[in-house]
Amino acid sequence: MLSQDYPIAVACDVLGCARSSCYEQATERPDEAKLEAAMKAVAAEWPTYGYRRITAQLRRQDWRVNHKRVQRLMRLMDIQAKTKRPWS
Repeated sequence: MLSQDYPIAVACDVLGCARSSCYEQATERPDEAKLEAAMKAVAAEWPTYGYRRITAQLRRQDWRVNHKRVQRLMRLMDIQAKTKRPWS
């Protein structure tokens, strides 16, 4: 590896990348299609759930997902919670 022969600062300068990117750990993102399928299943089971409750339900199913991502995907997939009409 380059870091054994050269300092990291020099190697990153030559490669044109930031030093912090050498220390960055890769995180595994779940497959988008699998997440969308899981979201559709949760929304079909509980049609009145919004993005917050769907996020909570996905986390109970061992998905590591952020509420903002769920909200964005729900908007793209056109999934909306069914609201109750007020009776007056």
